[in-house]
Amino acid sequence: MARHLCRCTLLIAFLFTLLRCSSINALVNSKIDRIIDLSTQLVKITERIYIEEENVGTYKIVIEPSHKDRLAYIDATINSQSLDLVHKDDGSYEVDLTGKSPKPLVVTKIFTKLLEPYPREIKQNERQFVRYQGSLTTLSPYPSSTVTTKIKLPQGARLESFTKASKMTTGTNKLTYGPFKDVQPNQAEPLSIHCENNTPFIAVTHLLRTIEVSPWTQSISVVNQVKVVHVGAKLSGPFSRIDYQRDHSNGLSAVRSLNVELPKTASDIFFRDGIGNISTSSVRYTTGKTQVNIKPRFPLFGGWATDFSLGYRVPIKEFLNEPKSGNNYRLSVPLSDVLYDSMFIEDAEVRVTLPAGANNVEIKGAIEIERQNDELNYSYLDVIGRPVVILRKKNVVAQHTEGKPVVIRFDYSKVYMAQEPLLLMAAAIITLILAALYSRLSSKSPNHAGVNKIKED
Repeated sequence: MARHLCRCTLLIAFLFTLLRCSSINALVNSKIDRIIDLSTQLVKITERIYIEEENVGTYKIVIEPSHKDRLAYIDATINSQSLDLVHKDDGSYEVDLTGKSPKPLVVTKIFTKLLEPYPREIKQNERQFVRYQGSLTTLSPYPSSTVTTKIKLPQGARLESFTKASKMTTGTNKLTYGPFKDVQPNQAEPLSIHCENNTPFIAVTHLLRTIEVSPWTQSISVVNQVKVVHVGAKLSGPFSRIDYQRDHSNGLSAVRSLNVELPKTASDIFFRDGIGNISTSSVRYTTGKTQVNIKPRFPLFGGWATDFSLGYRVPIKEFLNEPKSGNNYRLSVPLSDVLYDSMFIEDAEVRVTLPAGANNVEIKGAIEIERQNDELNYSYLDVIGRPVVILRKKNVVAQHTEGKPVVIRFDYSKVYMAQEPLLLMAAAIITLILAALYSRLSSKSPNHAGVNKIKED
């Protein structure tokens, strides 16, 4: 009996696996249009996938094995509406398309450190070249009727070498491969592009972002402590400032300035490094944001690093929503400001200091983020301390901050705002009482009585 039961179980498992495989193979990508953007230091791959079947259940998205560790951001949308992605143990992603008409399904993937400087070292007056290695077609578990791949190159870039194919065309700052017909599942053809790219190759190795909520001043202060390094081709040989200032084409891959985007209501902006305040910065207010152009004390060439602090203050209503009734507050803060074009942060640490008395703190948001152990921070006249929420995330790009704030919910009673005035009043009253007691006791002391007696004589 047990043997028959075991055989039935194995048969059911086999039939289930066979049915699942057949359902996967039944799906057919009628057309896939790919765009591989190599115009910045980040590689952005956008795929518009058209599926023949109308009633699609779970759709699987596969990441190329050589790209898995470099994936920073992935998103799937239909009609500009984001879909929930489930990360599987094998590194792939699944999206549920039940009841949706995937025409088309748009998948966006952003990779960091995928462009390799080649050569790895250049002189000050030389241009920077990079190499990209990927696939001509989409690595998909489903057969595809047609696949077209377009390569977007930097403006005015020079091509050193590229993969030749029977179906390809070249244009200004672009290459087009395909259309390739009847692409089999998991079929990958190697692709190699070696081209010029002088855009800033800078990475924030560590970002310490401190956010402090102050109900007393009705403002929120933000301080970004940034450590950056140029991760492009390293500078070979000496640096000549005379040549650098004389010829603008000298040191094309060097970072001369950073364009930072802050909230529109940002004020009291400061920019300083370890030596002190840096005055070579300018602020420009535009529609919906504040742009700050900052210049480090020296240009950044390959392998060079620097660190600085950038801070500002915004009204408390910019990020904090007060409840109409009850004590539950909602704080929505971006994980980071946009520190420069094609931003890439290796390690971001966000420390949010809530008002004294805040409790029942919950973290929500559209992006995955690690919450570490909370701390208590004691400041002036603090008795119970201010809770500090510590958040951490690696491999951060600008897409993590655009319309996807970190939401912190907490309970807070405004009664705690009376704590500091009451402490000051109590301290003043106690001081007056002690002064009165001291005066009364000193007037009754023996020395004081002797003085009065001498005066009577």
